[in-house]
Amino acid sequence: MQGHLIGAIIEFYKATLATKNGRTKWVKHWMSEVKQLVETRLVAEILHPVRGFKDRRKAFDEAVAELRTRDASFRRFAEHTVKKDYKLTKTKEGLDDDDTAAFWARVEGVAEAAIDAAVETPQRRSARSRE
Repeated sequence: MQGHLIGAIIEFYKATLATKNGRTKWVKHWMSEVKQLVETRLVAEILHPVRGFKDRRKAFDEAVAELRTRDASFRRFAEHTVKKDYKLTKTKEGLDDDDTAAFWARVEGVAEAAIDAAVETPQRRSARSRE
C-alpha cells in the first residue's frame, strides 16, 4: 500500500510544483500516473484480502501516518526532479501544506470508497447467499 502512495504523492508533487512554476510539459503525464496509482493500484491493494488481517481502515491509516512523517523527503525529491526535467537552477514557487492537503483529500476519498466496498456486512453476506 505504501509503495503506491509514495509513487502517487511524488508524481502529484512534481505536477503541482511544475504547474506552480509555469511548466506544463510533463504535468498531464504525472497526473495520469497519480490517477493510476490511487484509483487503480491503491484500490486493488485495499480490496485484496489479507489473511488474518481484516481491518483495512487501520492498515490504511497506519500507512498514511507513516508517509506523513516522510513528507519533506517526497517534496525534496519532487523538487529535484522538476529542476532536472526543466533544467532549472531553482524554483520560484515551492510546495506547501495546501498541496499536501489536496493530495491526501484525493486519496482519502478514493480509499474510503474502497474500504467501504471491502467491508463484509451482514446485508452483503445475506445478499450473496441468495444469489
